[in-house]
Amino acid sequence: MTSTQQQISRSKALTLYHSYLKLNELTPIAISRTRYIYEHPDNPELLVKVHRRIEISGPMSRLQHWYRNIEDRFIFLSGNLRELNIYFQSRYNRADTLVRYIAPIEGIVDTDLGLGLVVSAVRDKKGNLAPTIGKLFRENRMNTSRAKKLRALLEQIEKTDLVIGDLNFGNIVLEQPADGEEDFYLIDGLGEKTLFPIQTISRYARRKNKQTFITAVEKRLAEAGF
Repeated sequence: MTSTQQQISRSKALTLYHSYLKLNELTPIAISRTRYIYEHPDNPELLVKVHRRIEISGPMSRLQHWYRNIEDRFIFLSGNLRELNIYFQSRYNRADTLVRYIAPIEGIVDTDLGLGLVVSAVRDKKGNLAPTIGKLFRENRMNTSRAKKLRALLEQIEKTDLVIGDLNFGNIVLEQPADGEEDFYLIDGLGEKTLFPIQTISRYARRKNKQTFITAVEKRLAEAGF
């Protein structure tokens, strides 16, 4: 085989194995402050998280425009790298006990909307996205069994030394498999959410952040009679 043939063969191999998803014509099933969430076009068991750029509207100075671009780049990088970083840390040496409560990250993929983070889809019995604990509280759908399971997750959050910088009522959801037992999962919030990594540096800051969230959840549970 000539060198030219080898190059062509190598090029075909790269083309064959390079995943590239077309999402532009699809409608996101959820929109967060920093991301669009799409169903994976080839696998309904997966979701693809794509960066949502900061919209720049109205007149801005060059300095303001520069700062917005810096902020947008930080959100893009931190949104992906921080999750992957903590996901890797959770499995270093001896897996962290919180692992079973973290929705699996399946990898990254190029899309026509930019880099996408591929994650497992956590759903309810009807195949919709799983309800958040915030929604369960608002709709009075918490019960004794769910309260017990939620407290089991809170216990692991309190025990772990992993950084979960964005703990809120929208980042924990209730999976309701049609043929299995329901349980709660963390679907987002891993890693630092600020430019200065205070929780990575300070164990006190990590614990305080987690305890503040746990206290807020326990208050809602108590108000609901659990």
